[in-house]
Amino acid sequence: MFSLLILSILVFFYIVYVLIYPEKF
Repeated sequence: MFSLLILSILVFFYIVYVLIYPEKF
């Protein structure tokens, strides 16, 4: 389950990055 926690954190930061820098997508 620890790997699932890491994956969730990575996905969270990816979503935040996309929301902050939408012009790159």
